[in-house]
Amino acid sequence: MKNSQDQRNRSSRTITRVLLVLVIAFFTSDAYGQIEILQKTTPEQRAAAVTDFLREKLTLTPSQATRAEVINLNSARDAEAILKSSRNRFSVGREMRSLNQKRNQELKVILTDEQWDLFQRSRQEMKSNVLGMLETQLSQSEGSKPDAAK
Repeated sequence: MKNSQDQRNRSSRTITRVLLVLVIAFFTSDAYGQIEILQKTTPEQRAAAVTDFLREKLTLTPSQATRAEVINLNSARDAEAILKSSRNRFSVGREMRSLNQKRNQELKVILTDEQWDLFQRSRQEMKSNVLGMLETQLSQSEGSKPDAAK
């Protein structure tokens, strides 16, 4: 009986470890791809993409859009140093999350309560859309570069 229980416990631990490794691998590869896109774009491109999303999604007033543009550009410039560092991607991810929290608090000041609620609910959509916009810009700019082999 004891052997059977020990064997089940070992099997359970093995399955747990395998699942943990798969989860870490999934999230790490996704994060690495996101960081790579951010590293290949300028702070101005990143700030413009975020501001465009906010302008459209939250229906920002012209004054709010101007202030959001400044906040996003400052945040993107701060992110540039983090993205260009030689730190590992876990450190980069942690620092980027901290920077995003700071930016979000600055944005909260300029948004109405309704806009802030919508912003909170739309953060994943914003992340996907902004990364998609940046990826499109990258592929278009890479497609327009002359081929070095020619």
